[in-house]
Amino acid sequence: MQAGIHEGTAADRGADAAVSAAANRPGPAGARAWPPPSTPPELRAALGEAARPGALAILHAVAAVAIFAATPLGKAPANIAFAALVAAWLIRLPGTLAINAALLRLPLVWAAIAWLAWASLSGLWSPDRDQWADQMGALRALLLVPAIVATPPRWRLWVAALLLGVNAINVVQVLQEAELLPLNPRNPRRHAAYGLHPGHFSTWCGIAVVLSFGAMAQLRGRARWVLAGSAALALAGMAIAAGRGAILGLVVALPIFAALAWRLHGGSALRRSIGPMAAIAAVALPLGLAAFALRGGLDGIRGQIAQLRQVSSGGDVTGAIGQRRLWYVAAIELSREHPARGGGLGFFNARLADAPSIRAAMEEGTAAGRSPALLAHVLDAAHPHSTPLHALVDLGAVGVAIAAALALTILATAFAAARCSPLGVAIFAATILWMVASVFESLHLSGTMTTALALLVAMSIASLLARRSRVAVAG
Repeated sequence: MQAGIHEGTAADRGADAAVSAAANRPGPAGARAWPPPSTPPELRAALGEAARPGALAILHAVAAVAIFAATPLGKAPANIAFAALVAAWLIRLPGTLAINAALLRLPLVWAAIAWLAWASLSGLWSPDRDQWADQMGALRALLLVPAIVATPPRWRLWVAALLLGVNAINVVQVLQEAELLPLNPRNPRRHAAYGLHPGHFSTWCGIAVVLSFGAMAQLRGRARWVLAGSAALALAGMAIAAGRGAILGLVVALPIFAALAWRLHGGSALRRSIGPMAAIAAVALPLGLAAFALRGGLDGIRGQIAQLRQVSSGGDVTGAIGQRRLWYVAAIELSREHPARGGGLGFFNARLADAPSIRAAMEEGTAAGRSPALLAHVLDAAHPHSTPLHALVDLGAVGVAIAAALALTILATAFAAARCSPLGVAIFAATILWMVASVFESLHLSGTMTTALALLVAMSIASLLARRSRVAVAG
């Protein structure tokens, strides 16, 4: 393991070095997988066995790094990286079984199994089996957690790969904004490069910003300035893609990061991340003013605001906010039909047109002279664009309870990682960002966005297992 993830006292750093050595040298043959490892010596043995050198271990580690870089780039690269990582993990499973079995000690894993089981079971009463199968497909990202935990943590490479993938798209976005590349024909105002979902990609940008701050808090020298530039580029990309839920998530996540980094790891860690960002801001401000002038000054800004109001009007069902408001109301209305078990995955899409609020909007729009076909197209949706409301309408009160338990166990695991290092604090804050954004977008139904959460969870668990394996050494 790279020792840089854990910071603290000299004793802590010595313990980290001992655990790093244990995890990177061949472990004892036949590390026990059952009962699942729990004591520090058992976890060190499991980590050591999973880290046995060899060509397959190298390929597994490379595939783990690749999934961090490829997933922000879109579905095709994400699917290729996913297949490579899962294949490498399954081939090496006999040697990684012990560390994977240790996951069964975590409440988070059992909450995830319960969510998967209940969502699968809902197919028995779903009115739309095709939608059920499509929505279940996103849950394959859960396989990434044991697949990544089964390879020795390489924190710097993981974070660097994620930042590289996100900012490769951001470079394209900036060039589109400067009119040096063609705009996205599907959404010329919110580029997200070509073919990516602006709201989803905004969430990736927010995660990149928070992780950049966490990495800056642990590093010294020129690496911090590179990370500051990465954070600035991710912020620019987030502003261009303009995902409102992700922006709100970042507003929530950054103060949490600052407060916890100060509380758990001291002011020096926080100052190491703030200093470079202040310098970047000092350079970016005059560049921003120059861009402001070139883009038409106040007149250009007024035109953009007018366009934004047009798509964001809460009273207009053809605008983004108006659509979501109507879908949220429809989800609550439809949830009353099957309050306990829900209608099954795909129920919302199958019954949306029958919701009273949708029927009323169709009647009002038609009376106002709007095309019924256009209204039907605009108001159609496969899901309510909110993870909590999707759980409520499709999986009922049982699904909501399981989702709440899963969210709480994810946060508890991420908070345990936050105690380990400033980067752990950033992982915790980025997890909160994802959850806030998911209130306004059904992120869990997107394979790439479920993967984003799975990567954060995998990093949290890897940090937690490393911390537990060193207790006896540190004591």
